[in-house]
Amino acid sequence: MSQVAIIGPGALGCLFAVRLMQQGTGVTLVDYREDRCRLLMRQGIMLETEGRTETVFPAVSLQVPGEISLVLVLTKACALKTLSLPVAVPTLTLQNGLGITARLAEKMNEDWLLAGTTTEAATLLAPGKVRHAAPGLTCIGSAAAYSAEPVVALLRDAGFNCVQVKNPEEIRWRKAVLSAAINPLTALLQVPNGELVKHDESRKLLRMLAEEALAVAQAYGYCQDFDAASEAESLCLKTADNLSSMLQDLRRGSPTEIDVLSGALLAYGDLRNMTLPTTALIYRLIRSLEQK
Repeated sequence: MSQVAIIGPGALGCLFAVRLMQQGTGVTLVDYREDRCRLLMRQGIMLETEGRTETVFPAVSLQVPGEISLVLVLTKACALKTLSLPVAVPTLTLQNGLGITARLAEKMNEDWLLAGTTTEAATLLAPGKVRHAAPGLTCIGSAAAYSAEPVVALLRDAGFNCVQVKNPEEIRWRKAVLSAAINPLTALLQVPNGELVKHDESRKLLRMLAEEALAVAQAYGYCQDFDAASEAESLCLKTADNLSSMLQDLRRGSPTEIDVLSGALLAYGDLRNMTLPTTALIYRLIRSLEQK
């Protein structure tokens, strides 16, 4: 796969762009904002890792180019409405949230759709400037017919810890359960992940959110043998210094992913006549902050 289009120049989009280019893959970074495109073309993408800064200069475009081997979707879920995708090109989403793959399948031939998750922790310092806070695991599976093997091999060659999974929706639900517990709480408290497990009250809230999210997932047949509360605590410790994407979004005044995390859980819960009081409160608080 010699040419990859990465949609979304956020923290993860920039991280993947730098790693893939260092491995020798051609990258086009796709951004909907013309002013930011010009900035990224001029300054390049800078990745800070353990005190070292590396700079690459990918192609930058307002749309996915015609000659492309893979599309990697890393934009926010709220941008899906206006997203334009090639119909028959392997397309991988690592976006956070529930219901993403179904929405992407409406925009392309779903036989080419791959889905997965990543726990790579990255912080966007400024447009095109990213700090890699902690390495993680990237899991990829096929949502339909196209094999995930070539993409897994590509990402491994670029230095990512990447594995192929048989059921990508299971891992996406697990990631959403953890994200719905951690991200809104860090955003409300304005703290990095690790602070949530240092204090009794925030730790209790973390566990309550994880348990409510888990109940919804299990009602739909997912996460049956998953200790969500303990996993959320463990992830906070592993990524102690990381600022969640939701916290970063609120600080920039950008829309968050609350609708495809807590909002989606509430919607799925309503269909099963489930009440999620802590999730509902956290959802309304984040939405209130977004509207300020």
